[in-house]
Amino acid sequence: MAYYNSNDLLFRRIRIAQWLSNQIDSVTNHSFYGELMCCEELSELEYVSASLEAIECYTPITTEAEDGVSNCLTEEQLDNIFNNIVDITGICFSDKGITYNNNIWSKSTSVFLVDEFGNPILTNEDLILITG
Repeated sequence: MAYYNSNDLLFRRIRIAQWLSNQIDSVTNHSFYGELMCCEELSELEYVSASLEAIECYTPITTEAEDGVSNCLTEEQLDNIFNNIVDITGICFSDKGITYNNNIWSKSTSVFLVDEFGNPILTNEDLILITG
């Protein structure tokens, strides 16, 4: 049986946090311009936010005997939470236990190059490598 590893959880938390950030921007804009928000949208935002908090407290396990012992959630409950988040947000997650490319977690931008007009020149070190 495959279990969530720390990279699975990290990647999923990042994607969920990005979605939440975008939704909060949307709610802020709607509120600023006096537009009404649907109660369902706000409830979904609250659910995803609370789910993210629960996921952040989850410690990866490696055997069935550990399931639900050191965590307040079981793997099955965590699966259900992620399935609900997929339904609400449309985010697609990879399967459990996938190996992630560590290059996607960092970005090097210590030096900026500019052309004669002052426009930035991007180099390979300035780009974030994202692989499928």
